[in-house]
Amino acid sequence: MNITKISYFAVIIVSFIHTQVATSQKVLIVTHVFNRPDFIKLHKKTFDAFLEDDYEYVVFNDASNKAMEKLIEKTCNKLGVKCIRVPQKIHNTDRNPSVLYADSLQYALDKLIKNYHGIVAMVEADMFLIRPLSITHYLQEYDLIGCHQSRDGNSGQITYILPALVFLNMKTAPNKHLIDFRCGQIDGTQTDTGGNMHHYFKNSPTLRYKLFDAISESRVPRDYRALQSLGFNDLCADFFLNLLPKGKYMFEFHADNHFLHYMSGTNWRGDKKTYLREKNTILHDFIKKSIKYYRK
Repeated sequence: MNITKISYFAVIIVSFIHTQVATSQKVLIVTHVFNRPDFIKLHKKTFDAFLEDDYEYVVFNDASNKAMEKLIEKTCNKLGVKCIRVPQKIHNTDRNPSVLYADSLQYALDKLIKNYHGIVAMVEADMFLIRPLSITHYLQEYDLIGCHQSRDGNSGQITYILPALVFLNMKTAPNKHLIDFRCGQIDGTQTDTGGNMHHYFKNSPTLRYKLFDAISESRVPRDYRALQSLGFNDLCADFFLNLLPKGKYMFEFHADNHFLHYMSGTNWRGDKKTYLREKNTILHDFIKKSIKYYRK
């Protein structure tokens, strides 16, 4: 075999190895937990049941008191999940939930995510995977997929993302140093968590991204065929038609109906315990049915 042929095959082999490494790298899933360690168990359960990628799950422990901090840490240890403490000094005196969450997101970005050279899923603690999904495949044509959010500014619409669920390819995304999920004053308008991503979109013209709209259960039609036309399967149709009083429990569907958003998971709205017990039961029953449904 001559040198040219040897060189050719060497290139093929090296290319194959690089491809295998790229496709075998784990998806990094990052979440922040403030006061619901039970959500960590449910995350792990649903990722194990439905996620079609190898993954590493990391919990940023953002408890505001020592007892909850230890409880979250204990839950992570029991499940074999990596737990990183969020220093509470990063939070200023503003106790607005949106600002607190933005602080924690930015801490995770700077400490872990921006240094990861693969696919990252930023998943809010009360956001649950409810059907089979390969995030690698879902993201293959994009650098970023997230939930559309907007505000009216003085000069037009301010577009950004709600970081309740974000998929990022940190290997291909341009201007990673500009990714910023903090709140901000933009064009005369105060934005909530994720507002500063407006600047990232504006200053990254080569960014390949897709924004989806969350589907609120309070707004969907209570009609089987209409639900099917929106991409909901039989299980989800039953969820709407038979389990949920319209508008009472505030659930949302994200990312082409792959994720169910519990909403107000930290109970920042101050809902009563009876209400939360009812809502928790609905969530657990639905996830149990989902796992059984896809095991058929």
